[in-house]
Amino acid sequence: MQNIYKYVAASVLSGAVLAGCSAEEASETIKTEESAASVEVKSKSVDTNPEAKANEVVMNNREDAVKVVASLKRILDEPMDPTLEEKGFDKEYDWYLKSKLVSNEVDRFLARQDEPKSSDLRNVRMLAGMIGHLQYVRTAHIDDTGGETEAQTAVEDWKPASLGLNYSYMYMKRIVHDLDIALNHDGQGDTYGVTYLLKGEKLDELKSFMNGGEYVGDE
Repeated sequence: MQNIYKYVAASVLSGAVLAGCSAEEASETIKTEESAASVEVKSKSVDTNPEAKANEVVMNNREDAVKVVASLKRILDEPMDPTLEEKGFDKEYDWYLKSKLVSNEVDRFLARQDEPKSSDLRNVRMLAGMIGHLQYVRTAHIDDTGGETEAQTAVEDWKPASLGLNYSYMYMKRIVHDLDIALNHDGQGDTYGVTYLLKGEKLDELKSFMNGGEYVGDE
């Protein structure tokens, strides 16, 4: 089975090494069950240290980082365009479009950032790339060159979105949420524990997903 994480890393980050740089491609799309199909990103209440502060050495160019995280949050919080629904598109396609905007924002930021590069934003970028690939998987049986992913000529024939796409989007949104807490709220507040910046307690869970493409967290 081809390795989706390695594929995305090679194609969009030119071989940038990230913790857990491999994840199995979800080559066979799985019809998402109702509970998993509408994976919503609602902040869980977790134990937080009231004295928690962002680890400043992890992300340089803090002022620019605040701006890019605010921009990412706006993109991901934007409701689905009703015209997409009218045309028969599902929410996963909306997520795919948003992931492309996220990729562009992160790419511009990382190009300006001094070393070390932000591991959290690189993870966001990689998850966005995985979403793009999994959207291609939905349409490859129609056009294996990727043309249908953009042409949208046979939406009714697309395969159902895979669980991998759903969870990739969920983790991307959770990372952005935690970065917002870190940069705009002094690290105080409910988090998902999936960032290096706040030394998240669920980084192993995130790495496991990105390595193997399977979700091992709580529903």
